[in-house]
Amino acid sequence: MMMDYLKLPILILLGSAIGLASFPVLSQPQSLEERVARLERITDNPVLIQLSRKLGLQQSEIQSLQDKVDRLEHTILKLKKQSKSRYKEMDDRFTKIEHTPLPVLAPVKAVEPPAEKVVKASKPEKGVNGIKSSASSKVAAVETHKKVVVKNKPKAISVRAATSKEQVEYKVAFDLIRKKNYKAALKAFVVFKTHHPKSVLSSNASYWAGESAWKLGKKLPSLAHFEDVVVSYPKSMKAPDSLLRAGDVYRSLDQLKLAKSSYQKLLNIYPKAKAAKKAASRLKALK
Repeated sequence: MMMDYLKLPILILLGSAIGLASFPVLSQPQSLEERVARLERITDNPVLIQLSRKLGLQQSEIQSLQDKVDRLEHTILKLKKQSKSRYKEMDDRFTKIEHTPLPVLAPVKAVEPPAEKVVKASKPEKGVNGIKSSASSKVAAVETHKKVVVKNKPKAISVRAATSKEQVEYKVAFDLIRKKNYKAALKAFVVFKTHHPKSVLSSNASYWAGESAWKLGKKLPSLAHFEDVVVSYPKSMKAPDSLLRAGDVYRSLDQLKLAKSSYQKLLNIYPKAKAAKKAASRLKALK
């Protein structure tokens, strides 16, 4: 035991000596050549070389991805600008169509049909919305129309968001009216409204059905579609325009009292709508 204690200091001194002998190179200043040689030994390490290569490849891939992202962002921005420009152009064009006043036709003198045709003329023909106007009497046609509307007066409909299928069907119908194929457009919009009465797009469908019918010279069916928007979809953005167009149709039928009523109703219910200014101007012209 005593011998072990005596050996311990010797071992400590020996270890210290060995340690001091191993450090002189590190403690002494190294020359430039020695430093370069040491760095070369470090860089020659295969593990570091492999990691360096992987890092270089990753940096190249990151740069390539960044370039793709930049190109995609540029493309998206360009498409957004094009889409916005086309939408504005289309909206301006159709807004112009919507607010173009209908021509006021001169009163047409009723022509008495031959005796054998009186019975046939007295029977109203059925059209898209019930009654087809007879050229012999505008007043009688409007009165008949009003009776049909009162009898079949629809109620306000609560709408929901349009489904993807409805959006496609509406776009197909809208493309027809853009191509001025009013006959096909009228049919497509009527079918859309019939199949999807609760769709948020149905009010627009009724409005454009009215415009299509007007272009085809079907005044009373046109009037029925415009009035349907006002009654069935009073909160729709197309309701003010529909009242304006209804007034225009009444005016073309020489029903000035009803035309004034339609314009005034627009001013009372939708005073802040764009169509209100048009209604005020037309109402002033009729007074």
